[in-house]
This record gives sequence, structure tokens and C-alpha cells, in this order.
Amino acid sequence: QAPYLNITDGAGASRKYDRFSRRDVELAGEGLASGKYTVVALFAGSRYLYLKAGDKLDGRVTVNASRPDPDKLRVFETKCTDRQAQTWLLEMAEGTFDPDFSQWKDITKKLEKETKK
Repeated sequence: QAPYLNITDGAGASRKYDRFSRRDVELAGEGLASGKYTVVALFAGSRYLYLKAGDKLDGRVTVNASRPDPDKLRVFETKCTDRQAQTWLLEMAEGTFDPDFSQWKDITKKLEKETKK
């Protein structure tokens, strides 16, 4: 499956882009930081990065990322600054995204339970 970028704005309208440049990815990250967008997701095959903007209680970005392991697709979650989120978004677009998942929360089982409901 070809990579695609999905952006959701403050009104809840979602747009999917099958073609996008590095600059588009930068603008998506900036839009998330400025509050223009509430969610930015980048999908590349079995890997994805899902960024959800913070709120008044916690301004940090919530990040979900998949990691294809030999046995199954795992999903991890963490919170980070806008700047870190923008860096990871660009790394995902460039194919160099490889964070230290040992510092992240493994939410694979939680998502599997929610999917079964």
C-alpha cells in the first residue's frame, strides 16, 4: 500500500492525501503545533504514526506508532512536545523513524481488546 497522509482539522473534517511532499509533512506538523489540526497520521505500509494534539489539561502530543515485529504488529504510545512530534513525522516520511520503544507504553493488548468489542 502506498504511503498516505491523513489530517483532521479543529472542526473534525478529515482529508486524506495520497500524494504529498516533505513540505506537506512539515506543514502538517506545524498545523498540529499551532492548533489548526487536531490529528495528523502518516501511514506507510504496516507502519504508521498517529499524532493527536494536546488539550488545555496537557499540551503534549499523544503519539501512537506501530512496529511490525516477527510475530505480530505492535502498537506503542507516548506523549511528547510539538517539536519532537514534528521530527518523528518527518522521520516517518523519510523512512528513518526508529525510536527507542522501550521508553514507550505497549498498547497492543489494549487495542486488541477494543477491536474485539
